[in-house]
Amino acid sequence: DILVATPGRLVKHRDAGDLFLGSCRHVIIDEMDTMLEQGFQNDIGKLLHPMLYRKKTVDKEEYKGGKLKLVEGAPQVILTTATMTPAVRRLLDKPDLPFTPKKVYGKQADEDGSPNSIKIALPRDIRVLTAPGLHRVVPRLKQVFVNVGSADKLSLLVDIVAGGERQKREQHHRGDQLPLTLVFCNTVSSCRAAEHALSESGVTSLSYHGDLNSDDREENLQQYRKAGEGEGNASVLVCTDIASRGLDVPQVDHVVMFDFPLNPIDYLHRAGRTARGLSSSGANANNSAIKRGEGKVTALVTKRDRVLASAIEGAVQRGESLEGLSSRKSDYAQGAKLGDRGRSNTPPARRGGGRGGRGRGRGGRGRGNSRRS
Repeated sequence: DILVATPGRLVKHRDAGDLFLGSCRHVIIDEMDTMLEQGFQNDIGKLLHPMLYRKKTVDKEEYKGGKLKLVEGAPQVILTTATMTPAVRRLLDKPDLPFTPKKVYGKQADEDGSPNSIKIALPRDIRVLTAPGLHRVVPRLKQVFVNVGSADKLSLLVDIVAGGERQKREQHHRGDQLPLTLVFCNTVSSCRAAEHALSESGVTSLSYHGDLNSDDREENLQQYRKAGEGEGNASVLVCTDIASRGLDVPQVDHVVMFDFPLNPIDYLHRAGRTARGLSSSGANANNSAIKRGEGKVTALVTKRDRVLASAIEGAVQRGESLEGLSSRKSDYAQGAKLGDRGRSNTPPARRGGGRGGRGRGRGGRGRGNSRRS
């Protein structure tokens, strides 16, 4: 049997006697970085500990010395994460130390008064396997950085999305899959403003954010998927970062970052929603826009975003990892920890609406994997 569950719900069912985990042979924890950052460490520890160890409590010195033995037939533990965040590295390097997450779900405290005092005592022989593309964007992904300047962001968004929608509809053949667009915002209010602006311009869009209940989000997502299959009109989804992980819609070929992400990890996850398309054998031969590994990211860059955006753009051009990039200008000064990693090979950008690189207008059509407009 295969059981897929969230940690909190699984703990409740186990404690209620609805299931028995003694015969479990494999435990896979997906999105481990999110689990740690959002406060699920407590539930994960409650689930793993009795499956791995006979002792109810773990002595720190015994654990560090490798004397804590696993129960016979203990399951194999597999942790997967798209990004090696500091929280994940800390868990792997020093799993015996407590960890304070950014967010804590639930108010129940443990004996020491800390909401997350339970530590995840991972097997000491755990191995770390790193994929070559860790913290790197898909090489063939076309990335465009639009310098907003004094232009109106909402007007730029409408121009970018509406123009892309017209082109998609003109090239779309009946029965073909329809390339989809994701618009990312940092806040719910920003989502609402973007959705309203698109609606006023005649672009049909759906929303996906935390202020919607789960049923409404699921309904909007289903309509969005149907549009990708050529059965609906809403081919634009306006969302927050709750859609940046775990959402697999192969028809997404364009990601628009209306608000620039606050860190490089969020940029990676947002950009990763495209370039997940079907292989050429699974799509219509004329519908090359959604072949696997292809797609486009358009990021609107305001003045406060320029430091991080320039660093990301430079790393993309050089094929480097985005790990550790900062939004602080001082970090890229000569002799600082990031040195010249904040430099981009692209000439200084003009404001949105001007000429940029080899393309005209907002967004342009410059060659290569990354350019500004």
